Amino acid sequence: MTKKDDLRLKLFQTYSTNLKMVTRKMDWRLGFENEQGIIEEPTDPYICPICYKLFVKESLEQNNLNPLTLEHVPPEKLGGKTIALTCKSCNNKLGGDKLDSKLIWHQEIEPFLKGKPNSHIKAYYEINKRTKAKGRLTYIEKNKFGISFNPKTNPNLKEELDYLIKNWDKTTIKFSFQAPNQKKVLLALLRVAFLKMFSTFGYGYFFNTSSRLISHQLFEPDKDLIPDFGIPNFDNLPPNFDGIHLITSPKELRSFLVIFDVSLAGNTKTYSVLIPGPDKDCLSIYSKFNEHNKYHLELTPIPTLDYLTDERNIFAYTEMWNKYKK
Repeated sequence: MTKKDDLRLKLFQTYSTNLKMVTRKMDWRLGFENEQGIIEEPTDPYICPICYKLFVKESLEQNNLNPLTLEHVPPEKLGGKTIALTCKSCNNKLGGDKLDSKLIWHQEIEPFLKGKPNSHIKAYYEINKRTKAKGRLTYIEKNKFGISFNPKTNPNLKEELDYLIKNWDKTTIKFSFQAPNQKKVLLALLRVAFLKMFSTFGYGYFFNTSSRLISHQLFEPDKDLIPDFGIPNFDNLPPNFDGIHLITSPKELRSFLVIFDVSLAGNTKTYSVLIPGPDKDCLSIYSKFNEHNKYHLELTPIPTLDYLTDERNIFAYTEMWNKYKK
């Protein structure tokens, strides 16, 4: 077995154990219906946290059509670590292609958008309204940029540049650049926070209205299932404050707050993402935060405990919520 095989097996066994403890406590049965209509209960079940499909230990074999795969949270390119398993379809097609790539793209261009010296982006140029080319646009300082062109993108570029050098005062250069869909960036951040909640609390977090709707939104990122969803911007969070916290005050804004860093090429940014509690009306927290301009929050850090395999803690997510409910 490879190191990745060992890690997949270790994660599978941990979460499968957690799932069996949770369903046993809730008096639920998990299984597949066979051709005779009989429910067959797997010895080691695993539910993908994004699509909610049931998998078994054999699903770890990577030659399967849709195997269980290692999930980096945040994306590996942004400094993420492997903390869970998702099925290949949810990991690659939904996570990587539709969401994670947008977050990586956002992280790549953000230094330029914020005016960081010597930061750059890919740009599209139009020179003298007749020659188009691709290249790089570099931010030097206020109102000063550096431009460079890729000669392979247009066979007429050399002739146009020769004209530009000799007739600079008669030359016009327009540039444009692409940015990722901001909703997809926000959903990518929500995906990170959701999987961090799952990796911390396991299936004890999993079976409630708000978590089910979040996973449904992540499974169908092109739909507006949570229309008020957004990422709050807190400028007053202390450094090294990453982790999961419970907002205990003000009470109307009570929710979980997942704080984490993403890092790319020396550019590190801290994000804080709201995760609703288990009550049916908890999703309204997103619209409530949008109504407030200033936030004076009291946060209670979630203790570092074994919430996955210690049977005393498997419902800690709900118990912590109820503790501060009054």
